[in-house]
Amino acid sequence: MVPNQSAAGSRQPFALRHWSLTVRSGLAAALILLVLLPAAGLGLALWLLLVPTPSEAEAAKAYRAAPVCTGLTSGDCLGVEQALVIDVFRTSGRWGSYTDTFKLRLEDGIHQTNIYSDIFAPQVAFAVVGSEVRVHEFRGRVTTIYATDGKAFETGDSPIGGSSWRGGAMAALILVCAPFLFIGVVLLVAFGPRSIYRLLRRPDKPLPSYQ
Repeated sequence: MVPNQSAAGSRQPFALRHWSLTVRSGLAAALILLVLLPAAGLGLALWLLLVPTPSEAEAAKAYRAAPVCTGLTSGDCLGVEQALVIDVFRTSGRWGSYTDTFKLRLEDGIHQTNIYSDIFAPQVAFAVVGSEVRVHEFRGRVTTIYATDGKAFETGDSPIGGSSWRGGAMAALILVCAPFLFIGVVLLVAFGPRSIYRLLRRPDKPLPSYQ
């Protein structure tokens, strides 16, 4: 009986250590997938929001400094025109957002552009099909469209207020990472940051010692 009890006693610590290692591995994987990676994704989204590329910064600077086009203007200038509205329609997006798409005829041809509005944006009325709308044109693109109340709205082609791949990537990162990070933070608080830190820092200690 004594040898059997000794063998059983030796198997029990081994099983406990194996279980502890499994729990720690799962916890480490959960922290990486639910906390570290989502946090890094949201950090990247914030960087995309705050740090423009050199080309975007140059275009925004040139756009803000551009004079109104005249017959004597050379270089970049801001064209102000009355455009004929060929077509305009609104597309609903997620969570109350929407996009107004315009097809406009200007002096240099037909342009298509969009105005993106989020869930918090007020409902805006623009010119109807067949009427004229005031617009700004910069580097061959329609950058500003005026609503019927005279308020200016930057289009998706505007260097200072438009949408770009960076905006789309930022929105996608937020949508994907935020829910995972929320779950990770809830689990982190539930288990206790100090207990998790001690568990990962001292993997040689048995799990009951962290309670």
